[in-house]
This record gives sequence, C-alpha cells and structure tokens, in this order.
Amino acid sequence: MTVKKNLNLLKVPDQVAYYIRNVYLYNFTIVEGSSKTKLLPENVFAYCWAENVYPKAANEIASALYHRLKNSDLSSIETVRLVADGCAGQNKNTIMLGMLSKWLTEAPQNVKKVELVFPVVGHAYIPPDRVFAQIEKQYRYRLGTDFEVFDWKTASQEVFKPVGSWHFRFKLCKRYVLKRSKRPGRVKIEGHLYYKTDDGVLKNVCQKNKTTSMINPRKINASNKITDTLLESNNQHEDEENEDKECNLECEEYQEVDDLHV
Repeated sequence: MTVKKNLNLLKVPDQVAYYIRNVYLYNFTIVEGSSKTKLLPENVFAYCWAENVYPKAANEIASALYHRLKNSDLSSIETVRLVADGCAGQNKNTIMLGMLSKWLTEAPQNVKKVELVFPVVGHAYIPPDRVFAQIEKQYRYRLGTDFEVFDWKTASQEVFKPVGSWHFRFKLCKRYVLKRSKRPGRVKIEGHLYYKTDDGVLKNVCQKNKTTSMINPRKINASNKITDTLLESNNQHEDEENEDKECNLECEEYQEVDDLHV
C-alpha cells in the first residue's frame, strides 16, 4: 500500500489551463497479495479524493486501510502482513497503529497478529507501484463508492501513552507487530529494528485504566477548503482571459468597420 504522486484534475488541451494552479487528486492504492500477484480489479483498490474534500494525512490513509480490512475476506488468515513506505506523515505513525489495534479487536477470531513492514528506502518496488505505472499511461474515470474518514489521531491520543514513553524506539523500527492479548479488547505491540530478527517485546501501550477497544474515532465530514491563494490565482487568470476575449471582440469590431470603409 502506498500513495501516488498528486494528479492534476484538469486535463484539457487548452493552453490557459497550463497557467492555472490545478486541484490535486490524491490516490492511495492497496493491493492484496504478493509482489508476484497479477493485478486484477478483484485485488487492486484505489482510494481517491480531491484536495478540496480531505487533506492527504494520516487520518485519511488509516481510514482507507480500515475500510479495506473491514471488507476483506480473512476467514483463513492468521497473520495479516502490511507492506508500506516509511512516510511518517502517512504510514509510520501511532495513528496507524491505533487504527490497526482497534481493527484487531474487531477482526475475526482466526486473525491473531498484524505485522506492519517498511522496506529499505530505494530498494523496494511494491505492487501499488505497478498500478501507478499503468495510471501514468492512461487515466480512467469512473464513479466509485465512498468510504468514511475517521479521526484516528485524536482517538489514539486519548488511549495510547505518549510515544516517547513506549518500550521501543518508534522511529528506528523497520516493522511493528500487533498481537491479540488473551484479555478481550486488548492488543499488545512490539517494534523491531531488523526485518528477520524478532528483537522486540510485546507490551501494552495504553494509558492506565484504558484498553484498545476504547479507541472510538468520530467521523470527519468533508470540509477541506481550497486555499485563498489558489482561488485568487485562478480568479486572476480568469479575469485576464476575459480581458483578452473583450480585446479580441473590440479588434473584430474595428476590423468590420475598416472593411466597411474599404
């Protein structure tokens, strides 16, 4: 799973559009399977939204992944392994771990563990990158289904301890493991500095008298506004375009008058 570079929504052959600051379209893609899995509509899921709807932040990424996990058939799965880039603002943060902890308390009982892995930077080509390569060749527009965005950040902060007091150094870890506790509604987390060595210890990271099941995020309504600078820039170009049109009309009128005199 990863986020594609921003796409410009305005794709028209009009030269004026080149000078206008376009609205960005964000694309977070999830591929179910391995790096050798064939890309099909059944296992590729692209979550897209425009910048005037939601920002591209951890809440949106966590909500999209939560929606995918809730709607995937995991009846025969014991360990869910997630592979993503190590972007702190989107994937590698306590907000993501809070969402995964909450989901694990709701997941089918056969799911015992969730592993979140961050490959070495510059040495990984995960399946979503193959999807993005196809998108670059051809844009396809079709109406999809909406997914809800939740405030995982606030909900996680209300239950988890400050990350500085956790039992492992959060930023240095290359993978995280979340495992169900024997006590209902609780999840333990461990961080690993290496990919193949289990050097972490499973512990509870919740505050005193709080459990993972208490992570209950509220829904965030679409309310992201385009900045005034962007609107002013586009309005300025529109005014200039209108002035050019008026000038062209005046030139045509003068040309008609000249033709009459001739």
